[in-house]
Parts: sequence; C-alpha cells; structure tokens
Amino acid sequence: MAPPNRARSAFMFYQSDHLGDIKRGLGPGASIGDAMQTLSSQWKSLSETDRQPYFEREEEDRQRYHRECVVADEAAFKAQQERIAKYRIPGENEELRASSRGGRARMDAEREAREADERVRKEANYNRLTTEEREERRSAKAAKRAEKLERQRLREAEEAAVDNRHRKLDEEAKKKTADRLKYLLAQSDIFARLKDGKSRVDKEGDNNEEGGKNGDEYKS
Repeated sequence: MAPPNRARSAFMFYQSDHLGDIKRGLGPGASIGDAMQTLSSQWKSLSETDRQPYFEREEEDRQRYHRECVVADEAAFKAQQERIAKYRIPGENEELRASSRGGRARMDAEREAREADERVRKEANYNRLTTEEREERRSAKAAKRAEKLERQRLREAEEAAVDNRHRKLDEEAKKKTADRLKYLLAQSDIFARLKDGKSRVDKEGDNNEEGGKNGDEYKS
C-alpha cells in the first residue's frame, strides 16, 4: 500500500490553481523558476480574505492526511505480521513448510532477474543512440534534474512553513485549553470561598442566637 500523500499547504493549492496560467502568460521562454517567483509574489499580495479559502482547503487536506495515515499504519502492521508469519524460522517442534523454505530464495531470484533484464534493455537502447542524441539526452536530464531540485527546494520551504503554522495552531489550542482550565479552577476556588464564608456567617448567626437565648434565661 502506497503511503498517503502529504498534506498540501494553502500555497500549494493556490499553485495548482494558478501556476499553469502564469506559465502560459510568461511565454515559452520562461523557466519554472520564473513562474514560481511570479506565483509567490501574487500569493504574498493576496489579502487574508482572498487567502482564506485556500487555508480552509489546507485544513481539510490535513485532516485527510491524518485519516489516511491511520489506515496506512494499520495496513502496514498487518502486512508486517503476515510476512513474519510466512518467513519466520520454525521452532524445534514445528515442521518447516515448503513455502517458507523456498519463498525467500524464489523472491530474491525473481528480483535479480528483473533487474538484470532492465540493465540489458537500457544498455541496448543507449547504444542505439547517436552522439548528438546522447548529448541531447544528457542536457535534458540535467535540465530536468535542475527543475526537480528547484521544485524540491520550494516544496521543502513550503512544508516547513506549513509545519511551523500547524505547530503554532497546536500551541494556541493548548494555551486556550490551559487558560480555560485555569479559569474554571479559579471559579471553583471563588465558589468554594463564598460557600465557606456563608457557612461561617451562618455559624456566627447561630452562635449569636444561642447566646441571646442563654442571656434571657439568665435574666429570668
């Protein structure tokens, strides 16, 4: 089971909606870096009201990511237990099954055969290329690698910003909870003091009343 896609930030949703239009507007000579700079400037110029729909989508995707992580963790644990049961070494009093005995070796052999076939295929394709085609391929790979690194850098920066924002939200939620608890405890303490004060007043009233009765009896 593939791991869940990471939660997307508000900026990433904005990027999905507008990056294509920006690239087309800049023309065919513009690089992905130029488009991302323009996109970043536009995002920074948005008001909080205009950004709000993207922050709502961010929160929804964050909740989706947490739900899928729970499901993925459960599936991974189940698969791990199944592999352990299939390939574990039997105890002294257990019979060694043929599936357990040969399963691991068969899987390793199949994987090595696939990898060898893939190496042969790639080498044959490369040998059929001309010198110019090989140079073009190297240039294309270098450009693609540079774009990938740039996207990765921007994604990591945005993910760091999202993590920081989520951490601040969690801290604010914890602070609100602590303040609410402090308030309730303070209210409980106030009520307790009021109750204790009322009890003392009632007790003093009873004592005064009792003292008055004793005085009357003494006069009699």
